[in-house]
Amino acid sequence: MSPQSQRRSFLHKPAAYKQVSSMLPVLLLILLPYVFQSASVRTFSNKTDANLSNQPGVLAAWNTTTDSCSWPGVSCSLKHKYRVTVLNLASKGLTGTITPSIGNLTFLKILDLSHNNFHGEIPSSIGFLSRLKQLNLSINSLHGDVNADLKNCTNPESINFNRNQFTGEIPACLGGLSNLRFIRLQMNNFTGTIPPSLTNLSTLEIIYFDENQLHVNIADALDYLHNCEPPIVHCDLKPSSILLSKDLVSHIGDFGLAKILSESATELLINSKSSTGTRGTIGYIAPEYGEGGQVSACGDVYSFGTVIIELFTGMAPTHDMCRDGLTLQKHAENAFPGMLMQIVDPVLLSIEEANVGSLQDGSNTMEHGSTAIFSVMEVALSCTKHAPTERMCMRDAATG
Repeated sequence: MSPQSQRRSFLHKPAAYKQVSSMLPVLLLILLPYVFQSASVRTFSNKTDANLSNQPGVLAAWNTTTDSCSWPGVSCSLKHKYRVTVLNLASKGLTGTITPSIGNLTFLKILDLSHNNFHGEIPSSIGFLSRLKQLNLSINSLHGDVNADLKNCTNPESINFNRNQFTGEIPACLGGLSNLRFIRLQMNNFTGTIPPSLTNLSTLEIIYFDENQLHVNIADALDYLHNCEPPIVHCDLKPSSILLSKDLVSHIGDFGLAKILSESATELLINSKSSTGTRGTIGYIAPEYGEGGQVSACGDVYSFGTVIIELFTGMAPTHDMCRDGLTLQKHAENAFPGMLMQIVDPVLLSIEEANVGSLQDGSNTMEHGSTAIFSVMEVALSCTKHAPTERMCMRDAATG
Protein backbone atom coordinates (compact mmCIF):
# COMPACT_ATOMS: atom_id res chain seq x y z
CA MET A 1 0.00 0.00 0.00
CA SER A 2 1.31 3.41 -0.94
CA PRO A 3 2.00 6.05 1.78
CA GLN A 4 -0.88 8.12 0.39
CA SER A 5 -3.34 5.24 0.58
CA GLN A 6 -2.04 4.35 4.02
CA ARG A 7 -2.74 7.89 5.14
CA ARG A 8 -6.22 7.81 3.63
CA SER A 9 -7.04 4.48 5.27
CA PHE A 10 -5.80 5.74 8.59
CA LEU A 11 -7.85 8.92 8.50
CA HIS A 12 -11.02 7.03 7.61
CA LYS A 13 -11.33 4.60 10.49
CA PRO A 14 -14.68 2.89 11.16
CA ALA A 15 -17.27 4.98 12.97
CA ALA A 16 -16.94 3.02 16.22
CA TYR A 17 -13.23 3.75 16.27
CA LYS A 18 -13.75 7.47 15.72
CA GLN A 19 -16.23 7.84 18.58
CA VAL A 20 -13.45 8.57 21.05
CA SER A 21 -13.75 12.30 21.71
CA SER A 22 -11.08 14.91 21.98
CA MET A 23 -10.18 13.90 25.53
CA LEU A 24 -6.51 14.83 25.51
CA PRO A 25 -6.97 18.54 26.37
CA VAL A 26 -9.13 17.54 29.33
CA LEU A 27 -7.02 14.65 30.53
CA LEU A 28 -3.81 16.61 30.40
CA LEU A 29 -5.31 19.26 32.63
CA ILE A 30 -6.18 16.54 35.13
CA LEU A 31 -2.51 15.62 35.16
CA LEU A 32 -1.31 19.10 36.10
CA PRO A 33 0.46 19.51 39.45
CA TYR A 34 -1.76 20.38 42.39
CA VAL A 35 -4.94 19.25 40.64
CA PHE A 36 -4.95 15.79 42.13
CA GLN A 37 -7.15 16.63 45.14
CA SER A 38 -10.56 15.08 44.59
CA ALA A 39 -12.46 18.33 45.09
CA SER A 40 -10.43 20.07 42.38
CA VAL A 41 -10.92 17.18 39.98
CA ARG A 42 -14.69 17.12 40.60
CA THR A 43 -14.92 20.86 39.98
CA PHE A 44 -12.90 20.54 36.77
CA SER A 45 -14.87 17.49 35.62
CA ASN A 46 -18.21 19.25 36.13
CA LYS A 47 -17.08 21.97 33.71
CA THR A 48 -15.96 19.56 30.99
CA ASP A 49 -18.38 16.62 31.05
CA ALA A 50 -19.44 17.46 27.51
CA ASN A 51 -15.89 16.79 26.26
CA LEU A 52 -15.39 13.48 28.09
CA SER A 53 -16.29 10.06 26.78
CA ASN A 54 -15.78 6.73 28.51
CA GLN A 55 -15.52 4.32 25.61
CA PRO A 56 -14.85 0.71 26.66
CA GLY A 57 -11.27 -0.31 26.04
CA VAL A 58 -10.10 3.21 25.12
CA LEU A 59 -8.59 5.08 28.04
CA ALA A 60 -11.25 3.48 30.23
CA ALA A 61 -8.91 3.57 33.20
CA TRP A 62 -8.45 7.35 32.98
CA ASN A 63 -10.68 8.34 35.90
CA THR A 64 -10.36 10.08 39.26
CA THR A 65 -10.90 6.91 41.28
CA THR A 66 -7.46 5.53 40.47
CA ASP A 67 -3.96 6.89 40.82
CA SER A 68 -3.25 8.93 37.71
CA CYS A 69 0.34 7.63 37.60
CA SER A 70 -1.06 4.13 37.02
CA TRP A 71 -3.19 5.16 34.03
CA PRO A 72 -2.31 3.50 30.71
CA GLY A 73 0.23 5.59 28.80
CA VAL A 74 1.26 7.60 31.86
CA SER A 75 4.46 7.20 33.85
CA CYS A 76 5.56 9.38 36.73
CA SER A 77 8.85 10.24 38.36
CA LEU A 78 9.93 8.02 41.24
CA LYS A 79 11.68 10.91 42.92
CA HIS A 80 9.05 13.60 42.36
CA LYS A 81 5.59 12.23 43.17
CA TYR A 82 2.84 12.89 40.60
CA ARG A 83 5.28 14.46 38.15
CA VAL A 84 4.52 12.96 34.73
CA THR A 85 7.64 11.92 32.81
CA VAL A 86 6.09 9.83 30.01
CA LEU A 87 2.85 10.43 28.11
CA ASN A 88 2.38 7.75 25.45
CA LEU A 89 -1.03 7.90 23.79
CA ALA A 90 -0.01 6.48 20.44
CA SER A 91 -2.74 4.75 18.41
CA LYS A 92 -5.61 5.59 20.80
CA GLY A 93 -7.99 6.91 18.15
CA LEU A 94 -7.93 10.40 19.65
CA THR A 95 -9.21 13.42 17.77
CA GLY A 96 -9.20 17.16 18.40
CA THR A 97 -6.41 19.62 19.09
CA ILE A 98 -3.42 19.47 21.41
CA THR A 99 -4.04 21.70 24.39
CA PRO A 100 -1.50 24.45 25.25
CA SER A 101 -1.74 23.19 28.84
CA ILE A 102 0.62 20.42 27.85
CA GLY A 103 3.40 22.91 28.53
CA ASN A 104 2.67 22.57 32.24
CA LEU A 105 4.02 19.01 32.28
CA THR A 106 7.50 20.36 32.85
CA PHE A 107 8.97 17.00 33.95
CA LEU A 108 7.92 15.31 30.71
CA LYS A 109 10.69 13.38 28.94
CA ILE A 110 8.71 11.40 26.36
CA LEU A 111 5.64 12.68 24.50
CA ASP A 112 4.15 10.29 21.95
CA LEU A 113 0.83 11.26 20.36
CA SER A 114 1.48 9.47 17.08
CA HIS A 115 -1.03 7.47 15.02
CA ASN A 116 -4.07 9.51 16.03
CA ASN A 117 -6.13 12.14 14.24
CA PHE A 118 -5.13 15.38 15.96
CA HIS A 119 -5.53 18.54 13.93
CA GLY A 120 -4.63 22.17 14.40
CA GLU A 121 -1.18 23.55 15.20
CA ILE A 122 1.48 22.47 17.65
CA PRO A 123 1.03 24.65 20.74
CA SER A 124 3.99 26.92 21.37
CA SER A 125 3.88 25.87 25.02
CA ILE A 126 5.72 22.67 24.06
CA GLY A 127 8.76 24.92 24.21
CA PHE A 128 8.37 24.92 28.00
CA LEU A 129 9.23 21.21 28.16
CA SER A 130 12.92 21.67 28.87
CA ARG A 131 13.41 18.02 29.92
CA LEU A 132 11.82 16.54 26.79
CA LYS A 133 13.93 13.89 25.05
CA GLN A 134 11.49 12.32 22.56
CA LEU A 135 8.73 14.17 20.71
CA ASN A 136 6.60 12.06 18.38
CA LEU A 137 3.59 13.68 16.69
CA SER A 138 3.77 11.60 13.51
CA ILE A 139 0.80 10.34 11.50
CA ASN A 140 -1.79 12.92 12.50
CA SER A 141 -3.47 15.81 10.67
CA LEU A 142 -1.54 18.63 12.31
CA HIS A 143 -0.93 21.68 10.14
CA GLY A 144 0.41 25.20 10.09
CA ASP A 145 3.92 26.43 10.80
CA VAL A 146 6.01 24.63 13.38
CA ASN A 147 6.12 27.68 15.59
CA ALA A 148 6.70 25.94 18.91
CA ASP A 149 9.65 27.57 20.65
CA LEU A 150 11.76 24.41 20.52
CA LYS A 151 15.02 26.22 21.25
CA ASN A 152 14.17 26.06 24.94
CA CYS A 153 13.95 22.27 24.74
CA THR A 154 17.64 21.67 25.20
CA ASN A 155 17.48 17.88 25.60
CA PRO A 156 15.53 16.43 22.62
CA GLU A 157 17.19 13.43 21.04
CA SER A 158 14.39 12.59 18.62
CA ILE A 159 11.77 14.72 16.81
CA ASN A 160 9.23 12.99 14.57
CA PHE A 161 6.64 15.08 12.69
CA ASN A 162 6.30 12.57 9.84
CA ARG A 163 3.02 12.40 7.87
CA ASN A 164 1.24 15.57 8.85
CA GLN A 165 0.32 18.71 6.91
CA PHE A 166 2.88 21.17 8.25
CA THR A 167 3.77 24.17 6.10
CA GLY A 168 6.29 26.98 6.25
CA GLU A 169 10.02 26.62 6.69
CA ILE A 170 11.88 24.08 8.76
CA PRO A 171 12.70 25.84 12.06
CA ALA A 172 16.31 27.02 12.16
CA CYS A 173 16.24 26.57 15.95
CA LEU A 174 16.58 22.80 15.40
CA GLY A 175 20.26 23.48 14.78
CA GLY A 176 20.59 24.63 18.39
CA LEU A 177 19.38 21.34 19.88
CA SER A 178 22.82 19.93 20.54
CA ASN A 179 21.63 16.45 21.60
CA LEU A 180 19.42 15.83 18.58
CA ARG A 181 20.06 12.45 16.93
CA PHE A 182 16.96 11.82 14.83
CA ILE A 183 14.87 14.25 12.75
CA ARG A 184 11.92 12.92 10.77
CA LEU A 185 9.94 15.57 8.90
CA GLN A 186 9.04 13.68 5.74
CA MET A 187 5.64 13.70 4.05
CA ASN A 188 4.59 17.25 4.96
CA ASN A 189 4.41 20.50 3.00
CA PHE A 190 7.53 22.26 4.26
CA THR A 191 8.96 24.86 1.90
CA GLY A 192 12.17 26.86 1.70
CA THR A 193 15.59 25.34 2.24
CA ILE A 194 17.26 23.13 4.81
CA PRO A 195 18.57 25.42 7.58
CA PRO A 196 22.38 25.69 7.52
CA SER A 197 22.27 25.57 11.32
CA LEU A 198 21.68 21.80 11.14
CA THR A 199 25.36 21.38 10.30
CA ASN A 200 26.04 22.27 13.94
CA LEU A 201 24.48 18.99 15.12
CA SER A 202 27.47 16.75 15.77
CA THR A 203 25.25 13.99 17.23
CA LEU A 204 22.83 13.80 14.28
CA GLU A 205 22.44 10.25 12.93
CA ILE A 206 19.23 10.20 10.88
CA ILE A 207 17.47 12.98 9.01
CA TYR A 208 14.45 12.62 6.72
CA PHE A 209 13.10 15.56 4.70
CA ASP A 210 11.74 13.72 1.65
CA GLU A 211 8.27 14.31 0.19
CA ASN A 212 8.14 18.01 1.08
CA GLN A 213 8.41 21.07 -1.14
CA LEU A 214 11.91 22.10 -0.15
CA HIS A 215 13.99 24.02 -2.66
CA VAL A 216 17.34 22.40 -2.06
CA ASN A 217 20.05 23.05 -4.61
CA ILE A 218 23.15 20.98 -5.07
CA ALA A 219 25.42 23.58 -3.47
CA ASP A 220 23.32 23.51 -0.28
CA ALA A 221 23.42 19.72 -0.20
CA LEU A 222 27.21 19.62 -0.62
CA ASP A 223 27.62 22.35 1.97
CA TYR A 224 25.68 20.20 4.43
CA LEU A 225 27.79 17.11 3.68
CA HIS A 226 31.04 19.03 4.06
CA ASN A 227 30.09 20.57 7.40
CA CYS A 228 28.28 17.75 9.17
CA GLU A 229 30.12 15.63 11.74
CA PRO A 230 31.96 13.73 10.51
CA PRO A 231 32.33 15.52 7.16
CA ILE A 232 31.45 13.59 4.00
CA VAL A 233 33.03 14.09 0.56
CA HIS A 234 31.06 12.84 -2.45
CA CYS A 235 34.17 12.30 -4.62
CA ASP A 236 32.28 11.74 -7.88
CA LEU A 237 29.95 14.65 -8.58
CA LYS A 238 28.90 14.79 -12.24
CA PRO A 239 25.67 15.37 -14.17
CA SER A 240 24.57 11.74 -13.88
CA SER A 241 24.93 11.99 -10.08
CA ILE A 242 22.30 14.75 -9.97
CA LEU A 243 18.73 13.49 -9.99
CA LEU A 244 15.57 15.51 -10.54
CA SER A 245 12.28 14.70 -8.84
CA LYS A 246 8.93 15.10 -10.58
CA ASP A 247 8.83 18.60 -9.07
CA LEU A 248 12.25 19.39 -10.61
CA VAL A 249 13.94 19.44 -7.21
CA SER A 250 17.55 18.33 -7.51
CA HIS A 251 19.02 15.54 -5.40
CA ILE A 252 22.53 14.14 -5.15
CA GLY A 253 22.87 10.41 -5.75
CA ASP A 254 25.59 7.84 -6.47
CA PHE A 255 27.57 7.82 -3.23
CA GLY A 256 29.61 4.79 -4.27
CA LEU A 257 32.93 6.64 -3.94
CA ALA A 258 31.93 8.89 -1.05
CA LYS A 259 34.37 9.14 1.81
CA ILE A 260 33.82 10.03 5.46
CA LEU A 261 36.69 12.20 6.62
CA SER A 262 38.29 11.09 9.87
CA GLU A 263 39.83 14.51 10.35
CA SER A 264 38.26 17.93 9.85
CA ALA A 265 41.63 19.59 9.26
CA THR A 266 41.13 20.31 5.57
CA GLU A 267 44.54 21.85 5.07
CA LEU A 268 46.22 18.71 6.33
CA LEU A 269 44.30 16.60 3.84
CA ILE A 270 45.00 18.95 0.95
CA ASN A 271 48.75 19.05 1.51
CA SER A 272 49.21 15.33 2.13
CA LYS A 273 49.50 12.60 -0.45
CA SER A 274 47.63 9.37 -0.95
CA SER A 275 48.74 6.08 -2.44
CA THR A 276 45.17 5.05 -3.27
CA GLY A 277 43.77 5.06 -6.79
CA THR A 278 42.13 7.97 -8.54
CA ARG A 279 38.67 8.83 -7.24
CA GLY A 280 36.07 10.25 -9.59
CA THR A 281 35.23 10.58 -13.26
CA ILE A 282 37.58 11.90 -15.90
CA GLY A 283 36.85 15.54 -16.66
CA TYR A 284 35.16 16.20 -13.31
CA ILE A 285 37.84 14.91 -11.00
CA ALA A 286 39.93 17.53 -9.19
CA PRO A 287 43.48 17.80 -10.57
CA GLU A 288 45.07 17.14 -7.16
CA TYR A 289 43.50 13.69 -7.07
CA GLY A 290 45.36 12.78 -10.24
CA GLU A 291 48.55 13.93 -8.54
CA GLY A 292 48.03 11.71 -5.52
CA GLY A 293 46.42 14.34 -3.32
CA GLN A 294 44.19 13.31 -0.43
CA VAL A 295 40.41 13.46 -0.67
CA SER A 296 38.98 16.76 0.60
CA ALA A 297 35.92 18.94 0.28
CA CYS A 298 37.88 21.05 -2.21
CA GLY A 299 37.62 18.19 -4.69
CA ASP A 300 33.83 18.34 -4.60
CA VAL A 301 34.01 22.09 -5.08
CA TYR A 302 36.04 21.59 -8.26
CA SER A 303 33.57 19.02 -9.60
CA PHE A 304 30.65 21.31 -8.77
CA GLY A 305 32.23 24.19 -10.69
CA THR A 306 32.84 21.94 -13.66
CA VAL A 307 29.20 20.82 -13.72
CA ILE A 308 28.05 24.45 -13.65
CA ILE A 309 30.32 25.38 -16.57
CA GLU A 310 29.01 22.41 -18.54
CA LEU A 311 25.43 23.42 -17.76
CA PHE A 312 25.91 26.94 -19.12
CA THR A 313 28.10 26.11 -22.11
CA GLY A 314 26.45 22.87 -23.16
CA MET A 315 29.92 21.30 -23.49
CA ALA A 316 31.19 18.36 -21.48
CA PRO A 317 34.76 18.51 -20.09
CA THR A 318 35.60 15.60 -22.42
CA HIS A 319 34.52 17.54 -25.54
CA ASP A 320 36.72 17.15 -28.61
CA MET A 321 37.78 20.77 -28.18
CA CYS A 322 39.50 19.90 -24.91
CA ARG A 323 42.93 18.88 -26.17
CA ASP A 324 46.50 20.18 -26.25
CA GLY A 325 46.22 21.50 -22.71
CA LEU A 326 42.88 23.29 -23.24
CA THR A 327 40.28 22.34 -20.65
CA LEU A 328 36.67 23.36 -20.32
CA GLN A 329 37.64 25.50 -17.35
CA LYS A 330 40.32 27.34 -19.34
CA HIS A 331 37.91 27.78 -22.22
CA ALA A 332 35.45 29.54 -19.91
CA GLU A 333 38.19 31.52 -18.20
CA ASN A 334 39.51 32.80 -21.54
CA ALA A 335 36.04 34.03 -22.49
CA PHE A 336 35.27 35.68 -19.16
CA PRO A 337 34.00 38.32 -18.97
CA GLY A 338 34.04 40.08 -22.34
CA MET A 339 33.18 37.12 -24.58
CA LEU A 340 31.26 35.01 -22.08
CA MET A 341 27.92 35.25 -23.84
CA GLN A 342 29.53 33.86 -27.00
CA ILE A 343 30.26 30.52 -25.34
CA VAL A 344 26.91 30.18 -23.54
CA ASP A 345 24.82 27.30 -24.83
CA PRO A 346 22.61 28.61 -27.70
CA VAL A 347 19.73 26.49 -26.39
CA LEU A 348 19.92 28.31 -23.06
CA LEU A 349 19.95 31.66 -24.82
CA SER A 350 16.97 30.75 -27.00
CA ILE A 351 14.95 29.84 -23.93
CA GLU A 352 15.90 33.15 -22.33
CA GLU A 353 14.94 35.06 -25.46
CA ALA A 354 11.59 33.27 -25.64
CA ASN A 355 10.85 34.23 -22.05
CA VAL A 356 11.83 37.83 -22.76
CA GLY A 357 9.55 37.96 -25.79
CA SER A 358 6.54 37.15 -23.63
CA LEU A 359 7.19 40.08 -21.28
CA GLN A 360 6.64 43.79 -21.82
CA ASP A 361 9.92 44.99 -20.34
CA GLY A 362 12.05 42.68 -22.45
CA SER A 363 15.28 44.68 -22.50
CA ASN A 364 15.59 44.88 -18.71
CA THR A 365 14.73 41.21 -18.36
CA MET A 366 17.40 40.16 -20.86
CA GLU A 367 19.93 42.35 -19.12
CA HIS A 368 19.04 40.78 -15.79
CA GLY A 369 19.45 37.31 -17.30
CA SER A 370 22.91 38.16 -18.62
CA THR A 371 23.93 39.52 -15.22
CA ALA A 372 22.81 36.27 -13.59
CA ILE A 373 24.88 34.23 -16.04
CA PHE A 374 27.95 36.35 -15.32
CA SER A 375 27.48 35.90 -11.58
CA VAL A 376 27.06 32.13 -11.78
CA MET A 377 30.03 31.68 -14.11
CA GLU A 378 32.19 33.79 -11.82
CA VAL A 379 31.37 31.40 -8.97
CA ALA A 380 32.04 28.37 -11.20
CA LEU A 381 35.46 29.70 -12.23
CA SER A 382 36.36 30.35 -8.61
CA CYS A 383 35.39 26.76 -7.78
CA THR A 384 37.63 25.34 -10.51
CA LYS A 385 40.92 26.99 -9.59
CA HIS A 386 43.80 24.58 -10.06
CA ALA A 387 45.10 24.99 -6.51
CA PRO A 388 42.66 23.65 -3.88
CA THR A 389 43.48 26.45 -1.45
CA GLU A 390 42.41 29.08 -4.01
CA ARG A 391 38.90 27.69 -4.44
CA MET A 392 35.95 29.14 -2.57
CA CYS A 393 34.31 26.88 -0.02
CA MET A 394 30.97 25.30 -0.83
CA ARG A 395 29.08 27.50 1.62
CA ASP A 396 30.29 30.60 -0.20
CA ALA A 397 29.35 29.01 -3.51
CA ALA A 398 25.85 28.25 -2.19
CA THR A 399 25.28 31.83 -1.11
CA GLY A 400 27.16 33.41 -4.02
